[in-house]
Amino acid sequence: MSNNKLSILNNGQMTKTFSYTINGKKIIETIDLDIQNGNFAKTQDIRFVDNKVGSLINKHLPIDPDSELGKAILADESGVRQNTFLNTMDSISTKAGNQTVLNSNVYENALRESGMYNKARGFESHIGSKFPNTGQNVDQSVEEESKDDDVTPKDRKKRSATSVGHYTYPKSPEMHLDQDYMFIEKFQYKPPQQGYLSEKVTKQGTKKDWVGWGLDRIFTDAAGGPKVFQKDKTVNVTTYESQAKPVDVINQGLQKGNSIEKKLLGSVKLPIPNGLSVSQGVNWGEGKANALEAGAFFGVQSNLSQLMAGEKNLAGVLGSGVEGLQDFLGNMKDVGQGGSNALLSSVIAKMALAEVGINVDPAQMIARSTGTAINPNLELLFSGPKLRTFKFVYNFAPNDETDAQEVRKIMRLFREGMMPHGGTDSDRLFLGAPDVFRLSYKNKSRRIKSLNIFKICALTACEINFTPDNQYQSYEDTDAISMPVRSTMTLTFTELSPIFSNDYVNDGSPNPSVDDLGMLVTGENEINENDIGF
Repeated sequence: MSNNKLSILNNGQMTKTFSYTINGKKIIETIDLDIQNGNFAKTQDIRFVDNKVGSLINKHLPIDPDSELGKAILADESGVRQNTFLNTMDSISTKAGNQTVLNSNVYENALRESGMYNKARGFESHIGSKFPNTGQNVDQSVEEESKDDDVTPKDRKKRSATSVGHYTYPKSPEMHLDQDYMFIEKFQYKPPQQGYLSEKVTKQGTKKDWVGWGLDRIFTDAAGGPKVFQKDKTVNVTTYESQAKPVDVINQGLQKGNSIEKKLLGSVKLPIPNGLSVSQGVNWGEGKANALEAGAFFGVQSNLSQLMAGEKNLAGVLGSGVEGLQDFLGNMKDVGQGGSNALLSSVIAKMALAEVGINVDPAQMIARSTGTAINPNLELLFSGPKLRTFKFVYNFAPNDETDAQEVRKIMRLFREGMMPHGGTDSDRLFLGAPDVFRLSYKNKSRRIKSLNIFKICALTACEINFTPDNQYQSYEDTDAISMPVRSTMTLTFTELSPIFSNDYVNDGSPNPSVDDLGMLVTGENEINENDIGF
């Protein structure tokens, strides 16, 4: 241990403050960010906000662990302290992962040294975690951090606290030691092109306000016109604005943003299921274009490109395109012999007959009459990536009521998380997107590099079989009345983004779909030459 202190953050910040509410009291908890003295992530100070009516200053007063409020904090029945602590540590770990010197390796070593590793990763409950008795009711000013760095979860009043938590099955010590496991985290979904759609924006502006419309209108000015007085009036001006400019979208394509809000809504730690596999694919398909089609297209496209470069208006561009096609067809009489003329005349015949509702295939007619086939220039062409889908089957056979309770909570977390969010009382027009999930294979919080990496996934199906042996069997359970002896849960996930070759290499450029993975691809978990990757 050292008397010298060193913050995990490059800015030198030695503490981190977060807040939550228990028993109607706002709790201000401060944890240590010192990585040199074995106190990293431990509670340094905890107080409640005394906001008495009539008081001009909100005081932060200490909390006795043996008091009613202190016992409620230690019990954390709603899980709010646990969740807020995990969100805070997730934010700190993300910042550490983006640093160059004091990075994610230093972060994890500091957690192990302080004995807070399992709690900071959600492997152990924060319930019952002691905090220091900060003494008498002496006022202490605690400067809370800016709203931009606030990691306190949003108030989700319509969500039961029982569905937001961090669960492990089975709750055996082996799950925290050397056993490989699957770790699934739940996050709030964030649209990939958020802000692209024009939205109504109201700003203050001014306009001329006409006055004197009564008797004043009978007066005339020197020129003989009506005498009307004007003054500036402040008004609300409504416009529609978007973060995306059409020209930028056309030139640069759709710019994808992050897919998750950095608000952890729960996690599940499960044994790795059987039947693991990963399949990557891309779409290739047959492409055909005979010489006439290709020549017409390239001729017209070249003509239009020249006109576009000259900044012609759209009507002029389209009109010139038609002229270009006419020129192409007119020049066809000078191109080739026999077959070329036959193909051109056949195409024109098809167009003429189409006007009276008769459809014919020029290629077929040429084959019938000449015994030859039009060269289609057949090629296998790349058409786009595929999204990967994964299916996992988990078997549950709880040994006691603790495991049984954990199974029910795990099932609920997935079933509730995959459902869309309903509208509010004031807005029933739209539905909110379901939550999304981050999956990983781990051992001691380290990513298993011989198994694939997942991008952020949507849960598209959740099937629970309460009678996997085709026979209903149950036992008495205090909390659930009755509990199935065995059950299976089948989860089907689909990634939100396809895999690209540059996902395997960190070239320093922004890559939101990979950046969403956070600590899974930074520090000791960074993709290297011994890594199977995605």
